[in-house]
Amino acid sequence: MKIRHLLPLCCLLGACATLPTATPRSGLDVAGFDPGVRPQDDLYRFTAGGWERRTEIPADQSSYGAFSKLDDQAQVDVHELLDELGRSSAPPGSEERKLADLYRSFMDTERVEAAGLAPLNDELARIAQLATPADLARYIGYNQGLG
Repeated sequence: MKIRHLLPLCCLLGACATLPTATPRSGLDVAGFDPGVRPQDDLYRFTAGGWERRTEIPADQSSYGAFSKLDDQAQVDVHELLDELGRSSAPPGSEERKLADLYRSFMDTERVEAAGLAPLNDELARIAQLATPADLARYIGYNQGLG
């Protein structure tokens, strides 16, 4: 072996000697597994059976999972933040006051009920005037522009 090949070999061996010895984590949540099911018989039940037994799907939802739970918690957190903003004395025109006022307007259900569909009258009239497929295409484009 030539000397020029020895240096890269020594560097490689040195790197191998410093590799971590801890067992790497896979990222799988094995707590949700069902060890009573053989994976070759039913892989789904093997990997999710434990979670399914311990998790109740809320009656108002057709499915439920980790992302549903995250979304539910995010909704609670945002609601609490906006309630707190609403009680604050943020100065008029500030971002905090704008958010609090917008949120308060959505939560004012008495005012919403009193207004009924009146705020939508212009849009409903625009829809009533649609007569051709081209009208519909223009209206869809218009609505997409509104976001």
